[in-house]
Amino acid sequence: MATNTRTSSESPSTREGAAIEVRRTRTVPPKARVRHFDELGERTQQVLAELDGDRSVVPVAEEVAEEVVDDVVVVFTGYYRITRR
Repeated sequence: MATNTRTSSESPSTREGAAIEVRRTRTVPPKARVRHFDELGERTQQVLAELDGDRSVVPVAEEVAEEVVDDVVVVFTGYYRITRR
């Protein structure tokens, strides 16, 4: 039987589901949706906090991908453009 629980050693970025591409950006497209880090769900915040580098394709749980389903720019330690892959 499948379970939706995760072990303490399993981060949201390692669970099956979808993938997102995260790129650091200096510009924000005029029609982009901009969200601040603290507006994101806890799991999405954890994925972003674990990033290393200016560009990454990250496997994520479906609920994280759904939160950034549209092209979105997140204000964190800089501006990050996030798209679902």
